Amino acid sequence: MNASSRITFTVALVAILGLGAAPARALAPAVEVSSTRAQLASPVPGHAREWAFTVTNTSGSAARVAFEVSDATGALLAGPHPAEVTFTIDGVPIVRGGHDIADSGSTSLGILAPGETVRVTGRLALPLEADDRYRDATASVEWRVSAQTADPAGTASSDGLAASGVALGAAAVGVPLVAAGLLLWFLAARRRRDGETEERA
Repeated sequence: MNASSRITFTVALVAILGLGAAPARALAPAVEVSSTRAQLASPVPGHAREWAFTVTNTSGSAARVAFEVSDATGALLAGPHPAEVTFTIDGVPIVRGGHDIADSGSTSLGILAPGETVRVTGRLALPLEADDRYRDATASVEWRVSAQTADPAGTASSDGLAASGVALGAAAVGVPLVAAGLLLWFLAARRRRDGETEERA
């Protein structure tokens, strides 16, 4: 192998090793939700029914957790005096609404450390002016929880994965270097073979 071939081979090898050494993208953290649905009977007008569930970060990394009501149906949430649904953490409301609460979108539950648990309380309140039509009415409320990896600064990757800027940068630079290095190596080797053929001739 002549000097030119050795140089191009070295460039390709360094690019490949640099790309392989880039930090890997980690999977999104796992969270465990104790329940995702509440089936509710009508409370007495002017009163409420409550329930609760927990969200636990079961992964080994900090997680930014989001909560969203995915569905809310039933006669309790319809009519002239519908019930109101509220979700709270430590008494602080995070989502509130009636039949349209599922349109509220995603709400942050904050960042949970590995093994940390947050308790969310749900409350369905029937207004005092509700009449007999609500006596046997029911409501069903469903929700979902998602998580993204949170970096030490408290930000989260947009796709739910722990993305490293170093890894992405190395990939962006390494791939073109690999292609260029291999091409130069191939051309140098071909020129060397052509030269050897001419000398033998």
